[in-house]
Amino acid sequence: MLNIKSKPLLVDLFKFLKSPNYNITIKTDKARNKVWDIFQLWSFFMALIVIIAIIISISLSFFSYDLQSHKVVEFFTDQPIIIFILFAYIWAPIVEEIIFRLWFKYSPWKIAIPISFILILIFNALRFYYSEFFQFIPWWFFNLRSLTGITTVIIFVLIFSFILKTIFEKYLKTKIADKFFDKYFIYIFYSSTIIFGASHIFNFNQFWQLWFLIPLLVMPQLILSAGLGYIRMRYGFSWSMITHFLDNFLLSLPAVSLTILAPDIMKSYQDPESLEMISMNDQIILLTIFSIIILIIFFIIISLFSLFKEVYNYYK
Repeated sequence: MLNIKSKPLLVDLFKFLKSPNYNITIKTDKARNKVWDIFQLWSFFMALIVIIAIIISISLSFFSYDLQSHKVVEFFTDQPIIIFILFAYIWAPIVEEIIFRLWFKYSPWKIAIPISFILILIFNALRFYYSEFFQFIPWWFFNLRSLTGITTVIIFVLIFSFILKTIFEKYLKTKIADKFFDKYFIYIFYSSTIIFGASHIFNFNQFWQLWFLIPLLVMPQLILSAGLGYIRMRYGFSWSMITHFLDNFLLSLPAVSLTILAPDIMKSYQDPESLEMISMNDQIILLTIFSIIILIIFFIIISLFSLFKEVYNYYK
């Protein structure tokens, strides 16, 4: 058994990423220790992602690419804020983790549920690109932008997952599956990591015009995916969902907070000159949000210092 207590967090992370281990020991520390570990890891991922994001921004500026031409930005501006919150804070952390990382530890349920969600994604993709063949199907069926559609998704996942789970229990022995996962886990882990990152290239409109930048454009998601995979294996599936939520929540916090509390400021984003006309109340809200961001950055710096100090003390 690995002596995970004496090993620095970053050392353990890179050792795992060098050779992903299916039988890695799950940490059983107290919840508060896990929360601190998770925040430290997230801070490290964010530090790398910010550096890459700056490089991406500079690279795209050379090709006159409009950074507002991004599907996440468009979704945020086009949809009611409650829809964005539901998708960013609930749907994405749960469903994306189920599809890409739940099945890293085998069980019939953990295979059946991701497959069910993947079939729904395939169905929606086919309906989008070949709509003429799906005209007989109601618009709300599997439509994730309607409550009725989400209900059909949940019902399908529950029923089809139960059917698949029954089949796997009958025809796929757990020992055989575990042996397969153990032998090929490095390929399983990095295939999922790469697919997760690559799927986010569709967030960029007309990305094919910048095909030579695709590896750079998806690098932030690749880093996050690898990190979430480590957290899923070392801390458990629920903690990878929590980290995913933390990432989406903190990154969108300024825009979401301003949209809800001070919508006039968000409108002035389109017209910078109108910033001079915002109310005193909106200015206080803006200052409060800015202070929170500074506080988060402060804790990120502290956590990074703690991470690297731990590594330094380990090797000195």
